[in-house]
Amino acid sequence: MFDNVGRTRKQSAGRTAGSVLLSLLFNGSLLGLMIIISVKAPEIVAEVQDKLVAVDMLPPPPPPPPPPAGGGKKKEKKEEKIEPEVVPDVPVLLEEVPPPVEDEPEGEDGGMKDGVVDGVKDGVVDGVKDGVLGGQLGGTGIKTVHYSEVQVKLRQLPEFPEAAKQLGLKSEKCIVHVVVGTNGRAEAITFKACPELFKASARAAAEKYEWYPLLDGGVPVRAQFDLNFIFKLTN
Repeated sequence: MFDNVGRTRKQSAGRTAGSVLLSLLFNGSLLGLMIIISVKAPEIVAEVQDKLVAVDMLPPPPPPPPPPAGGGKKKEKKEEKIEPEVVPDVPVLLEEVPPPVEDEPEGEDGGMKDGVVDGVKDGVVDGVKDGVLGGQLGGTGIKTVHYSEVQVKLRQLPEFPEAAKQLGLKSEKCIVHVVVGTNGRAEAITFKACPELFKASARAAAEKYEWYPLLDGGVPVRAQFDLNFIFKLTN
């Protein structure tokens, strides 16, 4: 209440006029702004609508199917891991083809299975060909005797070798092993003790010998024995 103390009326009137002027200016600006807004509002709205993009609203997706009656999640099938087969680095052996089977010759009636071809009828299996009938299995079919048990049919004395004469030899002895067949002749001749110079003469004499066949139970059999040849040079 003391603001107007000391002030003149002229000053108070000027202050009041200024306040009124400011109020008019403010109200006028506000009114003008409102008018502008009311005029421009339809244009702004139309511009905004032009810029809007119409979006078609798709219907919402259908709800998921209900879980199976058993409930719970379906177990995924576990894939089996297949290990590669390891092939050993080993050469493959091919099966040998057996040789063709040759036709066996027909045996004699009454012969024995697995017997020797051309063997003696009713002979022993695995016996020696041309062996003695009734001989022992695995044997040679030759009966060993002393030379005196075989009767001599023809005797041949050996000749004294000429080479031995030149060497000044006067006498010698040879032990000859002979196998005599059922025909009475020597089938095999070997030497047990004989100098090399006298072998040819001893063999020639043994080959010329003849014996009567050795009988075993009345049956001729092969025989073997040692034959002694005495070489003696006579004047």
